Amino acid sequence: MKCRFFAFALMLLSFHGGAWADALSDMSVMTLSPGDGKAVIKGPAGKMMVVAIGESLGDSPYVVRQVLTDKLLLKDSREKGMGSLIWLHGSMSGLPSRVERIEEVQPTPADFSVPGNTDR
Repeated sequence: MKCRFFAFALMLLSFHGGAWADALSDMSVMTLSPGDGKAVIKGPAGKMMVVAIGESLGDSPYVVRQVLTDKLLLKDSREKGMGSLIWLHGSMSGLPSRVERIEEVQPTPADFSVPGNTDR
């Protein structure tokens, strides 16, 4: 019974995350103001909103981390650590913005040896 409940909860969480990803791909970055740290976003329903650094995009879990001249850097607030970063590119035409995800890569530890040190 617990296994079924866990599988159902996992399915709901994965669906919820996918729903936000779809909503993010329907957003348009209309105007970017790096000096003010603000941007104007057109949501999926056509509603315009002004977001600043540290604020979330509407009701989504994505938080604005940086505003550049041509794109926004977003972070999923549900993830711990670095997690994945998302670039939301500007789209002055009103079409949905291009979404680019950057996944965190764990570096592999390098093998090294100290000269004169032997394992005998």
